[in-house]
Amino acid sequence: MNLDEPQLGIAMVNLAEKARANFEGREAIFIEKGALRVRISSISGSTSQAVITANVEEIPTPGLGVGLLDKESRFFRPRWKISAGFIPNFMTDISDHQWHMGYGGWSLYFEDRIIRGVIELASRFPAEIDTMQRYDLVMEYIIKEEIKRRENNRQILPS
Repeated sequence: MNLDEPQLGIAMVNLAEKARANFEGREAIFIEKGALRVRISSISGSTSQAVITANVEEIPTPGLGVGLLDKESRFFRPRWKISAGFIPNFMTDISDHQWHMGYGGWSLYFEDRIIRGVIELASRFPAEIDTMQRYDLVMEYIIKEEIKRRENNRQILPS
């Protein structure tokens, strides 16, 4: 997409409005080499910086805080700010139930079935598995749920 700077800023503000309408104040599963249950707030867009920002706050959940977001990790913080811009390969992707910060960045899953499924899964983690194994199990669950959703959407579409 070839947009000049003013168009780029306007595009990001429009995306921020969509994100705010869909996700402001909602809980989600946050993924970035780890997994946490979080609440999203203060979503805003900047025309001058062509970026969307939001505040993220952990919702303490038994079994969660896995991978690099384990509470014992030096990367763990209970509150932080995320941002996503319009750099090629790092473009933010906002749907009705998900928000991804481009290639290899963070992801937020807002679908109730994914949130409840991850909470249930985390509540049953055996004590003997380490935090990275727990993260792998969360990712495996989310991937399987995404495959199911895509298959269901294909079945609904007319031939």
